[in-house]
Amino acid sequence: MGTTILQNGLKSHLPASFLAQFPQGVEISYSVIPFIKKLPEPLRSQVQAAFAKSISNIWIAVVIIGGMGIIATLPMKQMKLHTDLDERWGFGTGETSLEKTLEAGTVRAALDMEGKGEKESGEEHSK
Repeated sequence: MGTTILQNGLKSHLPASFLAQFPQGVEISYSVIPFIKKLPEPLRSQVQAAFAKSISNIWIAVVIIGGMGIIATLPMKQMKLHTDLDERWGFGTGETSLEKTLEAGTVRAALDMEGKGEKESGEEHSK
C-alpha cells in the first residue's frame, strides 16, 4: 500500500520533464533515489519536495487506517480473560508414558522414554 501511495504521489508531484526520463511502468521511487544527489539544484529540491509530500501522504493513510481500527474496536464487548490453566490440554484422554515422566519432573527422561517407546512400538510392528 505504501509503495503505491509513494509511486502515485511521485507521478503527480515530480516535474513532467523529469518523469519523461524514465520508461513507462518503471518504479520511479526506486529509480530516482540514486540520482538525487547528482541532480542540479532547482530540480533536486523539487524531487526532494515530491518525495516529502508523497511520504507524508503515506503517513496520513496509515494514521487514517489506524484510527479506523481503533474506532472499530470501540463497540466491542470487554471480556474477562480466563485465569485457570488446563495442564492436560492437548494430551488426549489416556495417560501416556510422557505424561507420567513429566509428572515425575524430568523432561530429559521423558524425551528419552518417548523415543524408546517409538522404537519399541516400531519393533513390535515389524515382528
